[in-house]
Amino acid sequence: MTYNFDEIIDRRHTNALNTDGFRGYIFHAGPEKVFAFKDEEFVRMWVADMEFAVAPEILDALRARIDRRIFGYTGLYDDEYYRTFSKWCRD
Repeated sequence: MTYNFDEIIDRRHTNALNTDGFRGYIFHAGPEKVFAFKDEEFVRMWVADMEFAVAPEILDALRARIDRRIFGYTGLYDDEYYRTFSKWCRD
């Protein structure tokens, strides 16, 4: 599996704390506050909010669950998950 971590996803106007909420969260300021830099020029190293696309395998799994039309509480009853996760941790 290979992923494109160079494609940047624009997070503006998605209610992302990283882009839309930092003024209030860090500076307790609204849009009227004028900074020395434009909002998009700030280096966002204060929150672990990613700006790359979700892996296609994750999107496929989410779509499959959504297509079932029910969420509810989910348990893991298959040992394959634990074997896969353990292997991933070791590798």
